[in-house]
Order: sequence, then structure tokens, then C-alpha cells
Amino acid sequence: MTHDIEQDASALSPTRRTVLTGAAWTLPVIAAATITPMAAASNAPVLAFDKSTYNGTACGTITGAYVTVTVNNVATAGKSVTTTLSGGYKFSDDTTTNTQVSGSNGRVNLPAINVPATGGTGALSATSGTSNTSATMSGVSNAIAKTWTSAGSTVTYSSVPAGSQAVGWNTYLTSDGNLYYTNSLLAQNVTSAAAQYYLTPSGTTCDMISLVSDGAAKTWTTRGPAWRTFSSVPTGSRVIGWNTYLTNSGDLYYANTLKAQNVTSATVQHVTSGGNEQDWIAYTQATAC
Repeated sequence: MTHDIEQDASALSPTRRTVLTGAAWTLPVIAAATITPMAAASNAPVLAFDKSTYNGTACGTITGAYVTVTVNNVATAGKSVTTTLSGGYKFSDDTTTNTQVSGSNGRVNLPAINVPATGGTGALSATSGTSNTSATMSGVSNAIAKTWTSAGSTVTYSSVPAGSQAVGWNTYLTSDGNLYYTNSLLAQNVTSAAAQYYLTPSGTTCDMISLVSDGAAKTWTTRGPAWRTFSSVPTGSRVIGWNTYLTNSGDLYYANTLKAQNVTSATVQHVTSGGNEQDWIAYTQATAC
């Protein structure tokens, strides 16, 4: 009888192996219940302009720009969106800020944007609560190439493309690297240039232009020799002024000669001193480590 009672009790009691096995099966269930809330979708709105860059022309308008609001990738209506402009760009009502509520398609259609007379770049930024996005604007300038002297004369160079930048007397550089001297195309693939008007010791005048074209350092003047190339100046240097170039690593070259290193800024003047032509260079130089 005693043996039978012990046997029945043993059959009713779980073994150590049974307990461990049950615990092993319950752990993943607890972990899954903990992770599930973290995968819940966010209700924060996402903003997006229809373009990353909007292009226009000076004194013109940019039209058709809009911001789309989505929540969980679904276009969402009823969200207040504030859009701000910078860089001289303005909405058609002459303001730089516009606030609207997104429509049924999730869009906020922006008013026409006026491009400033000087063109240039600007930015659009849109916000809704803590969400935001941005885009850029670019306007081609309508600026016309001209010269003026205190003697009272003004000259316009109509062959120079609108929006070019003056780099010195009578000399203009386009955004695509074309260098104009008065109304004539002088060089292409130009990355930097500088020009000056000069009265020689003999009393004659000339225009003197330094440039980097196709990576090479060069000069050109209205007196001979017209063109010179300085082959010792590293490719990709930039013009400081007449005969003078600075590399990205701070090496300062005068014609083909390395004059200084660790240079952080420089300027140059071509002058007449003591009846002779001279170049005077001012620069700042970092102390070598």
C-alpha cells in the first residue's frame, strides 16, 4: 500500500525537466508582448516640396510650387503648414511667410514667388508642428555689363551675357566659365580671374588680366606679349591678382616662383615706382607647426 501511494504522488508531481521546459516556452511570449508597442506607426506629419530646386529669372516669378503633407505615407488634410522664403525672394503679396491648411490631397499650393532683380539663391522652408523640410531657389540675374569713370562716361557691353560677374576693369566672367573682355570672348573654362587698368611709365595705358583656364595659370594684356602661361603653378590654383596665384594648400606663386607657404590670404597691386613697373603683394601667413 505504501508503495502504491508514493507512486501516485510521483505521477502527480511535475519533474524538474517539465518546469524548465515550460519556462523556456513562455519567455518568447513575454518578449513579443514588450516589442509590439515599439513598432506602432508614428502620427507625425511628413512634409515634402514637389521639387528640391526651383529655377527662375530675375524679376520673374516661380509658379506651381507646393508642399505635400503625409501621415504614415497617406496624404493628409487639415494640417497647418507655414512656408518661409529667404534670399530676397517674396510671395506675390510681397511677404516672405505663408500659412495654409493642407487640402484633401494633402497639398498646400503656394502663391507665386517673385524672383529679386539680382537673382541669386534663396531657400524655402516649411514647418508643421515639429516637422519641417526645405528646398532651394535659384534665379538668373539680368545684370548688364557696364563700366563707369569719374570723368562721367558710362559704357555698356551688350555682348556680355546677362548675370555675368565683373572681375576687374572691362572684364566679366559668366557662371559657366566664359571670360569676356569688353564685348569679346577672351577665354573659356575659366575658374577665376582678375583684371586691372594700368598706366605705364611711358604714359601708355593697358588692361592686364590674370586667369586660370583649363586649370592653367595665365595672363593676358592689351600690350605684348598678349598671352603667358605659368607652367610651374599647380593646376587648380586661384587668381589673386596680376601674376599672382594661390593654391588650395596655401602656396603663393608669383609667376612661376613659389614665394611663400601657409598663406591664408593675399592681394597684389601692379604699380609704377621710381619709374619702373613693380608688383606689390600683401599676404597673411600662418606659423608652421
